[in-house]
Amino acid sequence: MLVRLGEYNKDLQIYIKHTYTVNYRKQQKIMQAIIECLPKERYSHMPHSKKRQALREAAKNLFYTQGFAAVSVEAICSAAHTSRVTFYKYYSGKNALVQELFAEQKEQVRNRLECLLAQQCSLEEAAAALFAIQRESMTELYSAPVLDDIANVADLELERFFRSMEEEKYQFMRSFFHTLQQRKLIHHSLPPELIDLFIRQMDSLMRQPCLAELYAPTPQRLPQDILQLLLYGLTSREAE
Repeated sequence: MLVRLGEYNKDLQIYIKHTYTVNYRKQQKIMQAIIECLPKERYSHMPHSKKRQALREAAKNLFYTQGFAAVSVEAICSAAHTSRVTFYKYYSGKNALVQELFAEQKEQVRNRLECLLAQQCSLEEAAAALFAIQRESMTELYSAPVLDDIANVADLELERFFRSMEEEKYQFMRSFFHTLQQRKLIHHSLPPELIDLFIRQMDSLMRQPCLAELYAPTPQRLPQDILQLLLYGLTSREAE
């Protein structure tokens, strides 16, 4: 009986160990599947290492002053006081860093506007938030050299990336203004298709050569004026 009981206990220990191992592996697989399903830019909000953050900050500063097309990996590493080996530890190339910075900024804007809608904002609050976000974007990332690079991007990978970002922006803004219209903050007689078309035309207006020449002294004023035209029309009302 003692021998049989000992064998039973041994078998039980093996069973428990096996069950724990299997369950642990299942949990690991489930967590990995969840991570893979998450948008990369959302998951990238985890804290960055000091060296990676130094590369990001150096790249943002260089891109803002020179545009991303003219900046090399060597220049980024030099400004961040890191080596190329360190750079390639975190990024497959400059394009990967460009995409990370712009995708992260896009996600931050989306989150802010989603929070605004969740707070049942008024049209004035929505307009103020849009103007604030636009001002911040222009002073932190979307400088005149960057806007010029995006408009004339030659790299196919980045061209696809920015085109995809643009389409995502249209879809989100369509949903954003549709929600405002459902809450009777925008006149119900305006067809959603017209609002959508006007949003798309905003980018087209920014690429007009005659407007680019007119706003050459202060290029960042152009998108602000276009947004004001969308939100307030031709009235004399000024954005706060």
